[in-house]
Amino acid sequence: MSENNYIDTNESSAYVDVATPEGQIILCVTNYRNEAEVAKRDRFLQNLDNFDSYHLKEDFTYKKKGQSKEFMPKVFMAVEQITSFIQQGLADLGDEWYSLENSPGVAEPRITSDMVKKLLDRQLDKADFYSAISDSLKHGLLASLMICKVHTKYVTKPTYIAKERILDGKRVVDLKKEKKQVCQLSLDVVSQKDWFPDPTGRGLYIIHEMEMDINQIQDLAEQGIYDQDAVDRLSGDMIDMVKDAIAVRENGQNVTLSSYRHRVQLQEVWGTLVDAHGNVTHENIVCTVARGRFLLQKPIKNPFWHGRPPFVVAPIVRVPHSVWHKALMDAPSKLNRAINEVYNLGIDSACASIFGVRQLRPDWLSDPTVVDDGVMPGQTLEVNSQCPPGQKVMERIDTGVELQNGVQMLNMLQSELQQATMTNDLRMGILPPRQVKATEVVESSQSITGMLNGVCKALENGYIDGILELAWMTVMQYVDDFDTDEVKKILGPAAAQVISSMSPEERFAETVNGLQFKVFGISNVLNKQKDFRRITTLLQTIASDPVLVEQFSQNYSFAKLLKEIMKSLDINEDKIKLDAGEPRAQMPPPQPGGGQAGAQATAGPQNQTQIPQVSSNASGPVGSPKFPASKAKEVLNNG
Repeated sequence: MSENNYIDTNESSAYVDVATPEGQIILCVTNYRNEAEVAKRDRFLQNLDNFDSYHLKEDFTYKKKGQSKEFMPKVFMAVEQITSFIQQGLADLGDEWYSLENSPGVAEPRITSDMVKKLLDRQLDKADFYSAISDSLKHGLLASLMICKVHTKYVTKPTYIAKERILDGKRVVDLKKEKKQVCQLSLDVVSQKDWFPDPTGRGLYIIHEMEMDINQIQDLAEQGIYDQDAVDRLSGDMIDMVKDAIAVRENGQNVTLSSYRHRVQLQEVWGTLVDAHGNVTHENIVCTVARGRFLLQKPIKNPFWHGRPPFVVAPIVRVPHSVWHKALMDAPSKLNRAINEVYNLGIDSACASIFGVRQLRPDWLSDPTVVDDGVMPGQTLEVNSQCPPGQKVMERIDTGVELQNGVQMLNMLQSELQQATMTNDLRMGILPPRQVKATEVVESSQSITGMLNGVCKALENGYIDGILELAWMTVMQYVDDFDTDEVKKILGPAAAQVISSMSPEERFAETVNGLQFKVFGISNVLNKQKDFRRITTLLQTIASDPVLVEQFSQNYSFAKLLKEIMKSLDINEDKIKLDAGEPRAQMPPPQPGGGQAGAQATAGPQNQTQIPQVSSNASGPVGSPKFPASKAKEVLNNG
């Protein structure tokens, strides 16, 4: 702070009088942001390094001309693989990836869980929920935190009406477009570069830094959200280009230098404001400051009835007592760069072993300039009289090197990276370079699945369920501003009447107190994979001994077991059932003799259509000739 109670923000006209109430608020926000920015500095630099690895970017300026500059897409593939797996657990189950339960001890609400789910599903779809989860997960993998802002926004909904009229005795149809403003749910994924939380973890404040065009700010001022006098002073205020340069390292785009559109940096503050002595001046409020010197939105009480900031924040890898935690790709991004270096050295070494280094005597050439750009294959070099007969004007110097050590180091680095990214060659769809035993495949798959379970639980219980809870409370508060016709069509006239007959406060209190969300879609995919492995192990055990086949057939149903197999593989039974009048498949009669055929004969005719395929593929332990490692690998790779 400079003399006369002014803050100097290093701009010619950027002085704020901190003696005024408005200046005190701006001073508090400025100090909050500076404190949070220092706390996240190391984490922020690591995030940029991780995003560079994801975008296949590296500084190769130290390389000489002709040296290899390849970038191995290890981090990129690992992030996409994990994200695709998580999306499968949500998208493949349709609307059945979460459930609603009545809270214990709460009377049956008039707004049933079915009504809640229909209305919420529609709003999640309009807010592009699946894309928000995908983007959040990538942020969590690369930058430690998944952050989603749950709020509402007004959009223009067009309606087209065809009106008929008579013109000169002829029928004419005019198409008219009508517009109306409707409210809907909005899920915004917040980047860590724009996130400034209280570094102590006590949640005193949260600052969300965002960028807007000046025309958007003017629209909000017309709606009464921002102060018009402060907005009028923003004309011509430009965004910091350094902020753009940082942003492109996350999104992979190029920096745009445009002075035509005016963009403004805003700090939206949620929480508690204090004065210079630490005394609370405003509690549970929201306010907005532009460029650290204009108070666009004076502190107002938190507009959401749930009383919380509209943010859901969760890490994937937790660190005790930390606000920023760790990203799963912190170590892999460093290993990826080491792999790049070894891989490029291997390419350079291979090229050197093929081409070698050639020595040239330019004074023996008739025209030395012909080799200025190198010597091309098949090129003829004309020598002068100074070249002794039988001598070579150019010859190769052997520089071949042994690549084996480099290959071994590359394999070691790739193995470490696979452990760090919870993946392996089989899950990436790559055959391993050596013969892999089935037991190794099983142990590796189970280890990876166990770690993925932790990631899935963190995503389901710490993030998605929080989004659903906050989304529903927001929907209940603003449902009167939603498209009324759409609500009636989704719920039906009777259910819509129930909702409309209640006041917003009654709807909010009843549904918030009476319902609990439970997310299980992603875990369900992992559980199905576990079920399939358990079932295949059971089938192998049964088929290994005729006595076990007989005992199983006497006490258990093969038909029900087949249904469990199909369920674990997500196979729709209706698609493969026999149609009316379709002939049944005829199975071959049992073969006389011992071994597996004897097992079928012992099992009886009833089991002839159920056992043969299992026994032929699964008799004997994993790795035996009848169940080779390659077959086990193929089966387990499905998981």
